[in-house]
Amino acid sequence: MQNGNTPGARMKILIVDDHAVYRALLRNLLVKLPATVIECPDSSRALDLYTEHRPDWVITDLEMEPVDGLATTASLKRHHPEVRVLILTGHAADTCESLAKEAGAFGLFPKEHADQLLEFLRKSSPPDTGLADASPSSRQVIKPACMP
Repeated sequence: MQNGNTPGARMKILIVDDHAVYRALLRNLLVKLPATVIECPDSSRALDLYTEHRPDWVITDLEMEPVDGLATTASLKRHHPEVRVLILTGHAADTCESLAKEAGAFGLFPKEHADQLLEFLRKSSPPDTGLADASPSSRQVIKPACMP
């Protein structure tokens, strides 16, 4: 686990991805926000790190070994119903949309459009604005404008 800190951070983000290079790329993108970034190399520690740090957002890869991002999301939601998870995928978002919703994901982003993920997070408000209290019925899978 590594931390990337931005002075005066307002937001905490937990990255769960089994590829170190992609975690580093995502961390380098996310530190442009006023955020603290916590890294987790697989789903086995995600629950513990969420419990310890209580991040505003968890960003997880869809495909990981031995447990994928959908199962990671479902586990986090079971233990912490308030968690907000964004799933990144290298596959077409349409094929994963219903599975992401079922698992309790707040959003789904294609990896090749990480800039849109950054923009979404930039626009998201700190938890005290009420967004963190969004009910499951208000969640939706986010499909970037470039997706059909």
